[in-house]
Amino acid sequence: MNMGWKDSNTVVITLEDSKDRQAHMNTEMERCGIPFDFFIAKRMEVSAAHGHGNYDRQKRLKRTGFDMSAGEVGCFLSHREVWKNAVRTGKSLLICEDDIRFLHALDFSSQLMRYSPSFDLVRLHGVFPTRYFELGQLQNYSIVSYNKGPRGSAAYWIKPAAAERLLELSQRFYQPVDDFIDEEWRHELRIIGIMPYPVETLALETTITNRRKPALGTCTKLRKEMYRTRDRTAEFCHSYRKRLRYLMGNPFHVTKPDPKP
Repeated sequence: MNMGWKDSNTVVITLEDSKDRQAHMNTEMERCGIPFDFFIAKRMEVSAAHGHGNYDRQKRLKRTGFDMSAGEVGCFLSHREVWKNAVRTGKSLLICEDDIRFLHALDFSSQLMRYSPSFDLVRLHGVFPTRYFELGQLQNYSIVSYNKGPRGSAAYWIKPAAAERLLELSQRFYQPVDDFIDEEWRHELRIIGIMPYPVETLALETTITNRRKPALGTCTKLRKEMYRTRDRTAEFCHSYRKRLRYLMGNPFHVTKPDPKP
């Protein structure tokens, strides 16, 4: 496969004991002709996760009323370590988790890189259907910008400067890594997606466990809803500004974005 990202590295995040997933990714990457390295993460105990210096437990409890799971904290820390690699080497990264499959060749990437000055991060997968507007066409794909982030961190491409920005803003984090990436109004990264997604996740048992949410009191629910409303307002305003910016000067050569369901 011609990746087109000649100055990029590829990293697959996996847990130390996930041997079956590692075997799958070795086979998948060989099939696709993508050279890569594993980033080997370790499972975290709850006490270690909740006491980690990067996890802002106080803010998390204030905003949601319950902790992040140990797996969610460990996942965020793993992505942070991989971002550090991008900053350290000065090379962009294709970051994948270990439960993905490439549906299509990434042969559009050489063409996409012509627009590289116009974006910071490219999503190749998303969890939830979400509204977006089309910026341009790339072979059989659409280049899109999201009104609302689709969640998920299974496969994305990121520049070193963008990785440095995410590292700076996540020195103290309180939410899962995909939620953090979705909050464009906070980090101001220019995120685009490729639709339909060329990557899917497999129906494997999750390695992030203990996600059950406890019953919340009335005051906690009201406070949580207040923060959620504030974030949604910020998200809406940022999305509106993005649409105006692209209408005024779209680098992907589409003069009128086309809303998609």
